[in-house]
Amino acid sequence: MALLQAANQIRRRLVKLNLLGLSLAHATMLLVSRSTWAGRTGRYADNAPEMLDTDDPQAEALSYSSQSHTTKKSCSNCQLYTGMHGEDFGPCAIFSYPVAPSGKQLVVNAKGWCRAWGTRQEV
Repeated sequence: MALLQAANQIRRRLVKLNLLGLSLAHATMLLVSRSTWAGRTGRYADNAPEMLDTDDPQAEALSYSSQSHTTKKSCSNCQLYTGMHGEDFGPCAIFSYPVAPSGKQLVVNAKGWCRAWGTRQEV
């Protein structure tokens, strides 16, 4: 009986430590991602990304424009846009993998549009 109680205590301790570790990992990720963005004003920390050039071959293939032709369809309300609400620019799932020659991440204008636009599904 004592052996069973000891095993249960060890199991509980492991579960608690795992939950604590997961919580700390999540909190660290939030802190790191928040430090990358310098608030809701559209400004980044020291490592500012570069805007996607409309002459980029992939941007041309998808007819990317830094200004949408309609107010109802823009990067800011696209399912592929991962920038924060209210930002002037942010990452896009379509254009986030290319890196500028400077080594910085490419971002799109929140008011932009391309043919990959899709309605954002609210969760």
